[in-house]
Amino acid sequence: MSKEIKKVVIIDAPNYFFADQGHLLEKIRESFGTSPVYFVVNPENKTWQQASQRFMKVWSRYNAMIKLSQNVDMDLVEEVIREKDAKKVVVGSNDGRLLWQIAERSVAKPVYLRITYKQKNGKWMRPPYVLEKLRNHGYTVIDWRLANRIEGALARMLLLSFDQVLELWEQREKFKRSVVLARERVLPKIDKEITLQGYIAMCERERISYAFETVYFLGLFGWANVQSRNGVVVISPVGKAKKEEVKQEEFVKEEEVMAEGQG
Repeated sequence: MSKEIKKVVIIDAPNYFFADQGHLLEKIRESFGTSPVYFVVNPENKTWQQASQRFMKVWSRYNAMIKLSQNVDMDLVEEVIREKDAKKVVVGSNDGRLLWQIAERSVAKPVYLRITYKQKNGKWMRPPYVLEKLRNHGYTVIDWRLANRIEGALARMLLLSFDQVLELWEQREKFKRSVVLARERVLPKIDKEITLQGYIAMCERERISYAFETVYFLGLFGWANVQSRNGVVVISPVGKAKKEEVKQEEFVKEEEVMAEGQG
């Protein structure tokens, strides 16, 4: 039986703050088992200063560690490799210069993560082109598509897998008419809030297909506030004045749902 090659995973965390952290770590653990995982964070990063406790709570569930540093550089990479006596280093970063330096100078064999997720404008984030160049030079580059934070929160509330919510996005044209009808005919009839079962019943009365899927898209686009309370999904319409407030609550919602689902 061959001895397992020691690996260490280094993630340049701020590059992926809008990605669902649970989905990212599921991928890491599926691919690299119990290998040590380090999330490197600049302590002066504004998102980190606002939400560090929430990030750490998610990371700790997967036994991931934190390194505070202004940036990820070769000194840090080499320090982690030596510390763990790793023969392979798995790197997730959008710093093209660093990625190339690792290929040229690392004592451990590099494996690169090409990670993308949808930004707030609905467009997929573009990983650096240098990853394609490294792939063409024979280096291992692994492609991952992740749910973003809002998609991840809705997935947990609606008991969908991350792959299922990504597939829903790919099929969104199929559900477009139903979403428009639900927004125009059902949401205005909801007084304050309604359970998922009650919402589906209202859609059936209006003869709207794909009622369950419309909940996902109404929540994703900020037209409805979707929440989970003790395992019961409730839906309420969102007025224009409240739309920004709901967006600001999304990260809190994600953490509450994760705590409920895994606590």
